Amino acid sequence: MSRIRDKSFWGLAGLLILGLLAVVLSISAIGSVKSNSDTSIPARTSFAFNASVDEEELSSEVSPSDETSVTGEERTDDATEGSSSDEIEDEVLVAVVGDSNSIGDPVDTWLGPVSDQLGWENVANLSAPGRGYITTPRACDASPCAPFSGTVEAVAVNNPDIVIIFGGVADGDVPITETAAQTFADMRSALPEAEIIAISPVYSEETVPNWAPLHAASIQAGVEAAGGTYVDVGQPALGDGETMSADAHEEIARIVIETLQ
Repeated sequence: MSRIRDKSFWGLAGLLILGLLAVVLSISAIGSVKSNSDTSIPARTSFAFNASVDEEELSSEVSPSDETSVTGEERTDDATEGSSSDEIEDEVLVAVVGDSNSIGDPVDTWLGPVSDQLGWENVANLSAPGRGYITTPRACDASPCAPFSGTVEAVAVNNPDIVIIFGGVADGDVPITETAAQTFADMRSALPEAEIIAISPVYSEETVPNWAPLHAASIQAGVEAAGGTYVDVGQPALGDGETMSADAHEEIARIVIETLQ
């Protein structure tokens, strides 16, 4: 009977030992799995870390301050370019079409003081000696060999803000009413936004020809019909001969400035 009890005891003990072994093996297996999973994590973490290192290296090559500095320089350059382009756009371009009274160094003619006083820094002078509303000039250098009516295209190609036509003396006693009107109408059509100005003919003979008032009236009517401005400068050059005197140029400049200011 005692032997049977001993066998039962050892049988139970064996079962307990087997159970403990099973538990230990299970725990070991779980630990191994956990260890394997933990081993894979550093690899991913290492990849992420490497990526962050690359980002740090990149950021060290172009730091935020450097980036801001570059951006600031680019903005400064852009601002400079913008202001430069604005300055160009703000410059007033003036086209002058006249006869010999508008030729020469601007300092010595009416055009110099007018440009200085009104701030005209960009002036295209297309004047030629002997040009009139219907009369072809005697010589042509930088402008078309044509009367005022034939200069419209050459003037318009520069897209000026202001156009000044000064002449009419060379047309003599031939009527210019229709031609003058057509000249200003064509100029307005070619330059819808431009300011068109006509200066009255200035004679340098001893007396004013009897047709002078008719020419002046034709020019005034033509330019005003085109929405332009007529400037009557009088006759300050009477008796000067072939070339207007400095005093005459000064007087013309004074009246033009007073009218346009």
